[in-house]
Amino acid sequence: ADLCITLCNHSFCTSCLERTLRTYLVSTSGSCPMCREPVSLYSVVAAATGEPLRKPRYSGIASSIYVQHGGGVGIASYHFAESVDASYICYTAAPAEWMLDDGRRPPEHKPFLDASYDAATRTYRGSVAWPAPGTFHGDARWEYEMIFDHGFGFIAAGQLRG
Repeated sequence: ADLCITLCNHSFCTSCLERTLRTYLVSTSGSCPMCREPVSLYSVVAAATGEPLRKPRYSGIASSIYVQHGGGVGIASYHFAESVDASYICYTAAPAEWMLDDGRRPPEHKPFLDASYDAATRTYRGSVAWPAPGTFHGDARWEYEMIFDHGFGFIAAGQLRG
């Protein structure tokens, strides 16, 4: 059988690992069956060649849109332009009950400030300012960290601090 090696240095039969990952919501990513560390077919390599089992269709987040689980474009979707400085959150289709603390609707495009992207770790960082009186649920600033999966198909991890 063809063997593959994960980033956590565990070896598996390639078709066995692929079959295991198909049980996850995103069939190219999941947990290592041995140690539960995150694995992705984009980071697992064939033992014989050292090549990744899958090559991503995209090489970064530029010109991409990411929607939140259960939402769609315009429901607080993340829009990444060619330049990270031009990225924003889109509220064009936000539910009617989404209101700023001063009673106004969120703007259609809310730009990220202090944005940065680290290609080596696939990590985007940026903040959103909600100056008074238009704070959002009492928050004047949101600090984002988004870590994208190896294939750039989804946001795999991260945090939001208000």
